Amino acid sequence: MPIELIEKKPRASRPVHRVARDGLSRAGLDGPTLAWAKATGFNGEAGRSLLVPGPNGQVAAALFGIGKPEESEALGT
Repeated sequence: MPIELIEKKPRASRPVHRVARDGLSRAGLDGPTLAWAKATGFNGEAGRSLLVPGPNGQVAAALFGIGKPEESEALGT
C-alpha cells in the first residue's frame, strides 16, 4: 500500500510501497513489480529499498522494506 503524504500528487511522483520482511506475496504488488522484486532478491528487510523500472526504463515505483510488521510503529503503520 503506497503512503500518500500530500493531497495533490505532482505529475512526476511515483508510489512507494511498504513491504514487510518475507511479505512480497501479501504486499498487493502488480505482477511485473512482484517479478522484479523476486528477481533482485528483495525481501522486505528493514531499511532496504528497491527502485522498480517501468516499461520505458524510467522509475515506476519504489519498494521500502519495513522488516517485521510489529516493529514498524515508527513508520506509523
